[in-house]
Amino acid sequence: MPYYDAAVQYADCGASIFQDSNPRLDCEGGQFDLSRRERYSRNAKLVQSVFADTLHDKQLDIHLNLTVSDLVISEDGKVEKVIASRLDGTKVMISSNVIVLAMGGLETTRLLLALQRCKPALFGGAHGALGRYYMSHLFGQASQICFRNPEIEAAFNFELDEHRSYIRRRIIPTDDQILRHKLPNVAFWPVVSQVADPSHGSALLSMAYLAVKFPPLGRKLTPEVIRRHHVMHRVNNADHVKNIVKNPFEIFSFLPQFIYRRYLAAVRRPGFYATNRRHLYGLYFHSEHFPERNSHVRLGHQYDALGLPRLEIDIKFSKENADALGRAHHLLNEWLRSSGCAELRFREPAGELSGAILATARHGTHQIGTTRMGANRHEAVVDRNLKVFDLKNLYVASSSVFPTSGQANPTLTAMAFSVRLAQHLIESVF
Repeated sequence: MPYYDAAVQYADCGASIFQDSNPRLDCEGGQFDLSRRERYSRNAKLVQSVFADTLHDKQLDIHLNLTVSDLVISEDGKVEKVIASRLDGTKVMISSNVIVLAMGGLETTRLLLALQRCKPALFGGAHGALGRYYMSHLFGQASQICFRNPEIEAAFNFELDEHRSYIRRRIIPTDDQILRHKLPNVAFWPVVSQVADPSHGSALLSMAYLAVKFPPLGRKLTPEVIRRHHVMHRVNNADHVKNIVKNPFEIFSFLPQFIYRRYLAAVRRPGFYATNRRHLYGLYFHSEHFPERNSHVRLGHQYDALGLPRLEIDIKFSKENADALGRAHHLLNEWLRSSGCAELRFREPAGELSGAILATARHGTHQIGTTRMGANRHEAVVDRNLKVFDLKNLYVASSSVFPTSGQANPTLTAMAFSVRLAQHLIESVF
């Protein structure tokens, strides 16, 4: 679709191609799909590049070091002014015929909740959708995958495609499987064994663990939320040192090329992955979070430096969601075994899989659903064109408008929606 094509250009991730056909990677049965790709930006400093381009755009009037703190609403339901505040207490009033809030999922919701506190009838009132249906994703590892087909095993490494963009394959259930077995939208892919567990015996993984465990270095190597995920386990560092001493050549043979591709190449390798002789890997899942009305954010009793109330977050994951994700794992295992591609080795007994998934469900890095799109003001906050139902000239550009979360990171879809909104405003408003 054209909006995704434009989003891919803005994200600089090659081409809008998210599926390929490789007959050599086909497993019999057709119940799961190995042809889906995730794509990565070719620009390792995309945010900084976009910001620099924006600053030099003479058609834009940019105000820095300001935070939107309030909206002035006329009696006929129009935003007349945006109030932006500085930490020194000064305020700036900004007027526009059309206002688009692009403040991120939680900050957009916080501003609208603060506005609703002063005008309780807005956004469907106290029983409306604002702040509700807070979604993210269920993610983690509940099993390991042991490959039987070396060609399929190798196909899950990072690779540069013909557009000089890094891609990586994912395993997803077919639409027929999702509907027949009431599965969530979910993607699976192999990852290196849990680096915190020294029983993997790998000098390379032990070195990676010790590197990310040391905060000053680890924060430079990987985002903090990922670093903490890997070092939350209590392990004996001496066992990792033993792994390194036993096989230092494993590090020397891998590290130089990895450092070049990850930190020095024109197009940076987006992650860390290494094959192993046991053909055994962790199986990562990234799954849809079912919409839950009682999963929500609300204004708390603490205030920030600008006097705005802080949010309290109550994110909920249902047993139904975990059960559906457990079914997806078991169906995948049956398919892999019957096709001879691989097999799964579960970390928990079959009856305890859903509980284990729920016990680790704490994802909060994606903000989805709290200003959801829908048919009317009683069940949603914005309409199909992202206009807020109760206000004539206010729009929201954020992943918070999604009524469902899907299985993928929301950024590219949020960008596509923003392109669509811009086109709508050009054609219908300006």
